[in-house]
Amino acid sequence: MIDLHEESLMDHDEETGRLFLHLKAAQATTLAALTDALSDLGITVPQLLILRAISMTPAITSAELARQCFVTPQAMVANVSKLESSGLIARSKGEGRTIETHLTDKGRAILDRAGSRVESARRYVAQQIGEEHVRSLEEGLLALTECMRKSLIVTTARTWDLDETGS
Repeated sequence: MIDLHEESLMDHDEETGRLFLHLKAAQATTLAALTDALSDLGITVPQLLILRAISMTPAITSAELARQCFVTPQAMVANVSKLESSGLIARSKGEGRTIETHLTDKGRAILDRAGSRVESARRYVAQQIGEEHVRSLEEGLLALTECMRKSLIVTTARTWDLDETGS
């Protein structure tokens, strides 16, 4: 687990990249905490995201799952295979050449248990930093994600590529 009290890049006064370092630290510590919370259920955090996506979009394809869960198609193949062999999902032929993915009863039960644990973690965070701060973080992270997504779509010449002199 990451010890945020150890001296790190975030301890320096330098502003360059600090936002992104804080995001990375939050992501890494959250992943470690959720990994620990899910370990006895036999699923990983990416697999939880996959189960959640399948529950929200029945008959979803692996390609769409990969996009929604922020993993490569190759990583999705491995995760889907593991979930299928564990009896958490079932796959069937869809229209044309597509293969559709569905939760099994066992998969729904694991998703419910995992979801309860994730919600407990969210409630803990809200108790520690306040519900209003949690909502503000969610809104800020969504805005940041959309901002960065638009910058990738709109242009390959980033406005942040310019130094302070504008050249």
